[in-house]
Amino acid sequence: RASHFWDPDKDKPVGRRRKHHQQPKRRETSERWMAADAEDADEYEDGGGGAPLLKSLQDFSVRFVSQGSVTLTMLVLLVSAFVHLNSISVVYLVVVRWILAANPVTVCRNWTYLAMMLVFVCVTQYFVMLWLPPFMNRPRQSLPPWTWFEFVYQEYFALNFQHPWGLFCDYMCLLVVFMIPGAKTYYLEMEQREGAAAARAAQLLVSGHVDSPPVGGGPVPGDVHDFTTDALRNQRPWRLLVFVVMNYWVFGLLVLVFVSGCVRSGVTSGIYLAFAIYMLLHVHAVDDPHSKMLCRLRDVSWGYLFLLILFQLPVFSDVTDQCEIGTNSQSDGVCLSLPAILDFNKLPKNYPGAPPLHSNLPILSILIFWMTNIQELIFRSPMYDYVRAYTRRQQDQSHDRRKALHAEQEKQAAILRLKAIISRMVNKVEEMMDIASGLNYSLPPSAPLAPTIVPHETTQNAVTVTWSPPPGPLLHRIRYYVVTRQVRPVGCI
Repeated sequence: RASHFWDPDKDKPVGRRRKHHQQPKRRETSERWMAADAEDADEYEDGGGGAPLLKSLQDFSVRFVSQGSVTLTMLVLLVSAFVHLNSISVVYLVVVRWILAANPVTVCRNWTYLAMMLVFVCVTQYFVMLWLPPFMNRPRQSLPPWTWFEFVYQEYFALNFQHPWGLFCDYMCLLVVFMIPGAKTYYLEMEQREGAAAARAAQLLVSGHVDSPPVGGGPVPGDVHDFTTDALRNQRPWRLLVFVVMNYWVFGLLVLVFVSGCVRSGVTSGIYLAFAIYMLLHVHAVDDPHSKMLCRLRDVSWGYLFLLILFQLPVFSDVTDQCEIGTNSQSDGVCLSLPAILDFNKLPKNYPGAPPLHSNLPILSILIFWMTNIQELIFRSPMYDYVRAYTRRQQDQSHDRRKALHAEQEKQAAILRLKAIISRMVNKVEEMMDIASGLNYSLPPSAPLAPTIVPHETTQNAVTVTWSPPPGPLLHRIRYYVVTRQVRPVGCI
């Protein structure tokens, strides 16, 4: 959710200060780059022309995991849910929905409940795996709750088989959850900043200065921290990488949504395809931080994934078992049923005795959910204002270029016409072929071909007439045709 961790200026590697008697290693550096390094001497102390890419990436990763731990917890829980594919998955997706709807500060204050839930899940899975020592002669299959359920329900409620990668994902979730307290200060500071901005806006509204520029430390396009300008310091790999990600992430999301809508043929695929078409036609509105389209796309993705997890209940049969239209062959059969129309299918499992299935995990839907949350982080970044200003500048420049190109074309055409007129006036020569072809500028263009009446479209009160424009190159622009009709007088009987 949050994020000043997109700020390239925070990536300052800890370098060694150069002593006064040491000489720089590269004497061949141009004067422009030397001037740029001198400007950055206060923020980069290594004197080598800015932060290295790997060091900047490392600093960003540490800051992202710390300050973005709330969002990262939600994403890791989603992945773990589709590794388990049982009742634990339902609980995880409900927790994901709670994190989506709750304030990040609320999540930071209640992170202990998440940790307790994950610890309980991990300990329970290990207890089911190890069970009691054999000498106690207490087999679990003879005890409740195993005696309450059949084998397929025992697997769904995680009473028998434990997925090894599921345990690994649970440990990763637990690791990220323990990083949430470190983000509480950041979210509180962000709340205070937003509250102060809202108070200033309300004060300006009351005083009548609605159009006044905001007062404070907000980003102003074109200032010293703008990483979209053509300065040399902005041509370093890390700044270029940040700009490319923040500017083109929404286009990658658009392509992914379109591909997800094309690979399947159900209702969910149609919804994804409709989202992709809308995003393509309104791409400048989608990348607006105040747009709700990506939030709706994220909610649709979560709803589809949650219903898909619920469909894994043993009470729902495989879509190829009961078909309204088609065959029930597991290998090459085509089945049309209600779950197939809704893009629901049984996902493959690897517990002993699991039936072989040919379906795949909804990787594209999971990636869409991931990318929409990352895009929300980009929207909340103060650095995104620079990217929006850069996009507006590019749009204005492209509009000006189109106007200039059109004016240049009109100018060249006018010059050619003027040259032809002057040449004919000076030489006093009229070419007969030019006059016959209508190429003389002092004469009107030649008449069009005779019109043709369309017989099958002629009625008592209307007639359809077609004609073709004059063939060959024309120096005169035919702006319009005037069609008139002649009404013959009818004699009285």
